[in-house]
Amino acid sequence: MASGGAPIVTRGNVNYARLCRLLIDVGSEVLGNTFNRIHSPAKLSEVLSRPLVKSILLGKKGKRKLLNETQENELYSTSSNVSVYALDITLLMILL
Repeated sequence: MASGGAPIVTRGNVNYARLCRLLIDVGSEVLGNTFNRIHSPAKLSEVLSRPLVKSILLGKKGKRKLLNETQENELYSTSSNVSVYALDITLLMILL
């Protein structure tokens, strides 16, 4: 019985890791492209600053907050240049 040792590397484990990486990388790109077709990248900051959008994402007026602190910082940092390709896949799903 192995206790506390290094994980056993099998072909199945390697293939699983490759599949996960593929889903995250390609999935993020597809979600980013889809989002950019709906909302112009040049106007993303404008869309995110709309009162209704902010209230939904940040949980105003007694609503449940959709974003965690890290995601909130990614979207509403001091920089107004937000690129969907720099966002994580979970945040892209929330935005879509």
